[in-house]
Amino acid sequence: MDSSCLLVHRHAAIALIGVAVSIATPCRSSAADNDSGPAAQTTSVGQISVSVASGRTFVGQLDPQTDRDLLWLRIGDGAIVLRRPIEWGRVVRVRQGTKQLTADDLQSLALGLKQAPHRPLLPPPPVPAADWTVAKTWLTIPPTGPAPNGNGEPNGQRGTELPPTVASLQIEAELGHWTWTVEPSGIVVYIHPTTADGTLVPIDGTLAVDCIAQRPASQGEGNGLDTIGRWTQMVRPTDFGPLGAEYRFPFQAVHPEFDYELLPHGIVHARLTVPGQGTFEASQAMVRLRPYSSVRDRLQQQTGSRYAPIEEINP
Repeated sequence: MDSSCLLVHRHAAIALIGVAVSIATPCRSSAADNDSGPAAQTTSVGQISVSVASGRTFVGQLDPQTDRDLLWLRIGDGAIVLRRPIEWGRVVRVRQGTKQLTADDLQSLALGLKQAPHRPLLPPPPVPAADWTVAKTWLTIPPTGPAPNGNGEPNGQRGTELPPTVASLQIEAELGHWTWTVEPSGIVVYIHPTTADGTLVPIDGTLAVDCIAQRPASQGEGNGLDTIGRWTQMVRPTDFGPLGAEYRFPFQAVHPEFDYELLPHGIVHARLTVPGQGTFEASQAMVRLRPYSSVRDRLQQQTGSRYAPIEEINP
C-alpha cells in the first residue's frame, strides 16, 4: 500500500479493540486489492428485514461473521458500518423483498454462503465464551508533560487513557418465564448504553425500571395509566455480553395474568445513571404484559380463571 494513503499524527494513536464500527479511509489500491471493497463483505442475499421477539425490526445485510449461534446484520453503507448481533432464538420473522423466510432458512443460507472466500473489511467480532466480557475502547491522549530527557526516555506520564463516554441508552423489553409455575414470571429488559457512533459501552451504574400498565380510563388515575412495577438494579461491566446486559424483574403486587382489568399491553421505562456521565432514559411502548391466547380468554369468561385446574400457578 502507498505510504501516502495513511496520515499518522506523531503525537496521537487511536486503538479500536473489538468494536463493530469501522471508519475506512479511502486510498488508492493495487489491482490485487480491487476485490476487497464493501461489496465483498456482504453475502449475496441482499437487504433483509429481521423482526425479533421484543417487537423491534432491524433492516440490513447479512454479515459473513454469521454463525450457528448469532445472526450478524450489517447496517449502514459507505465509510461507517454498524454490525449488530442477534440471537437466532429471538428471530421471529425474516423478509427478503416480498419473500418471507424462517430463521432456519436464513441460517442455512448464511452458512452456505460462508463457504465462499472473502476478505474482511472489518475486524472479526469478539467470540462469546463462559467468561466473556465486552472489550473496552480506549482513546490515548497525546502527551502534554515534559519532553524526553537526554537519554530519549520520557519524563513523567506520556498519556492519559479515558474510557468511552455514553451518549444514549437503548432497551428491549419482553415477557419472561423463569419460575416453576406456568404463568409469566416478569419482564426481561436488555440494556444497550452506546457511544455516539453506536459502540456498546460496559459501565458501572444504577438502572431504575418502571412498568406502566393501562386500565380503562374510568378505572385508572386520570389518564388510565397505572405503575404496576418499579425496580432498581446495580449495573456492572461484567454483566455485559455481545447483546448488552440482561436483567429480570419479577412482577410485584399486581400481576397482569391475574388482574383482568389491565389491558394486555404497557410501557417499560428505564433510567440509567452513570456516575460522572449523567442519567440516560429510554422507553419501549406496546410491551405485551399478558400473552395472547384465545383459549385462556375463553377459560376466563367461562370459569373466572385463565388456567386449567391441572396447571400450577402462583396468583
